[in-house]
Amino acid sequence: MRETVRRQAGVITRVQARRAGLTDSAIRRLVLSGRWQRLFPGVFACFSGPVPRAARVWAAVLFCGPGAALSHETAAELYGIVAEPAAPVHVSVPRWRTVGRYPDLVVHRSARAGPPRDPLLQPPRTRVEETVVDLTQSAADLESAIGWLMRGVTSRLTTATRLRAALTARARVRWRRPLVAALRDLVEGRHPGVGPAGDRLSAPGDPDLVHGPLELVVVGVGALAADAEWCRVRHRQGGGDRRRVADDPVDGDAQRGP
Repeated sequence: MRETVRRQAGVITRVQARRAGLTDSAIRRLVLSGRWQRLFPGVFACFSGPVPRAARVWAAVLFCGPGAALSHETAAELYGIVAEPAAPVHVSVPRWRTVGRYPDLVVHRSARAGPPRDPLLQPPRTRVEETVVDLTQSAADLESAIGWLMRGVTSRLTTATRLRAALTARARVRWRRPLVAALRDLVEGRHPGVGPAGDRLSAPGDPDLVHGPLELVVVGVGALAADAEWCRVRHRQGGGDRRRVADDPVDGDAQRGP
């Protein structure tokens, strides 16, 4: 049990504690004595005092049951795509699962058999491409959705090609055509640093990647941008024509409706 508690940031479920030999009455005594804290029904922190963010995140995903995965803003937080954690913990669950409402817990039902999880990382979380696409779908507007795509690419954790594959694999997508067009711009970028004087290179986490008028012009790595480790995105305020290259291989995917 000690190794399980260590791996789960000090958190354990009632089922795990029973498997380790603790009875329900022993668990109850630990909670009543203040040595343990109940975070969710059947989920406990094996310590007293303040509960750190890592423990709260683990408690949320354990409470949501087998097959659950941290997702949306919480997965983006764990991947480092966002700098500041969102107050609620976001968890995606299989579509048939029902989870009660609790403060600071947002549950998303996956349209598929279960959320596509990263096979290695702990705590369980959706794959980075699925995380970014989820965020585009929960965004308040199209500009914010495109901003999430740019953050995903500039994080160096994925590529525009992988994001495009995750996007086009979904049967229903809001803003499918403009999002695929934005990814096309990312794939067909030019070499870093090439561009008219005065253009500003935006860094990951730059608020302008999400807010304000977006004129998406990519500074990528030439013809190999699709397989590159990273792309830098130049963000332009105001007017001007969007630079785009013809003969994109995903035009057929872009024709599918939302």
